Amino acid sequence: MSGPDENAGNSTETEVEIFVRVNRLKEKAGSHAEGPAIQFSSDKTARAQNFIDKKAQDYEKHIDMVLRDIEKAWGQALSDKTDIARAGRETMYHKAHHAKDLAATCDYPLMQHFSQSLRDFVERLEPKSKEHQIIVRAHLDAMRTVRKENIKDQGGEKAQQLKKLIEIAISTHLPDMDE
Repeated sequence: MSGPDENAGNSTETEVEIFVRVNRLKEKAGSHAEGPAIQFSSDKTARAQNFIDKKAQDYEKHIDMVLRDIEKAWGQALSDKTDIARAGRETMYHKAHHAKDLAATCDYPLMQHFSQSLRDFVERLEPKSKEHQIIVRAHLDAMRTVRKENIKDQGGEKAQQLKKLIEIAISTHLPDMDE
């Protein structure tokens, strides 16, 4: 019998090595590749839903705190000190992301949209740019209005127009940003 090098040019057979990947996250969650799908007891599911429902009752309080934190971080982002400005932008990003998650969990799609849009915009933000300042202010004003009016749906025609105006402003001042 000849070795693999001897028949390298003469054979149509190819050796394939298969790697079986282990998903450590699934293992931690209690699922294994060869085991059954994860099953949650109805009691645990109901307790988790009750917890979410209880937190959703405090949505207004939580979103108000997050919006205040974003406003404070925006003030820092405008700082002339590089390290403070960088920290402010980073905080804005994380707080906008948190606002998006809160809104998604508590079913406020318009707040979710503006929060996600702000979060994505902050990644490319130049705080000293007047145009960028206007775009950030438009996001913050829109988010405050959605909160003040307690808009739980898409907000109707005016909200859609505001979304479109912000998207146009972003695409105009950051043409290569995907919205």
